[in-house]
Amino acid sequence: RLADPSHARAPLAPPLARLISRAAEALDATARDISASRQPLALQSTQQAAQPLKVQASCALCALARGNAANQEAAREAGAIPLLVSILKSRGAEAREYAAAVLSELARSNHAYKQQVVECGGIKPLLAALSSSSTNAQKHAASAVWAFTQGAGAAENKGELLRCQCAVPLVKLLDKD
Repeated sequence: RLADPSHARAPLAPPLARLISRAAEALDATARDISASRQPLALQSTQQAAQPLKVQASCALCALARGNAANQEAAREAGAIPLLVSILKSRGAEAREYAAAVLSELARSNHAYKQQVVECGGIKPLLAALSSSSTNAQKHAASAVWAFTQGAGAAENKGELLRCQCAVPLVKLLDKD
């Protein structure tokens, strides 16, 4: 049964962690195989084929992480944050939207999650999502950026946001019609 705030005592933490780990291992193995073959067309084809998986995985993580600390921690322990940052850098708009949503949820929940996003280089991709054609991606990215300015570590995070020139995409969002 899905773990949500009403079922906080029965989280999907262990199965979720295993699922994320298996998906990450499969994607890494595929990338290694393709990289070893040095065939750019095969790489492009595989990246396109992986987009639906990325959408489904980031959508599922979004639903599971929303308001559930146990699932958020399970996702972090399974290595979801670096993968979500990687998805933010990918071409798939829908996957980026869900990745921004999960990172926003995590950033609003826990300082350690924010710190890991920064360590994984997630600030610049979140700022890039502010310029996305998807208003949902923009909304989630803006929410995550706001979360980085709140609570523990806010001063350091604000410095990182300023170094990444966060004002430009934020002002552009304000100027939209």
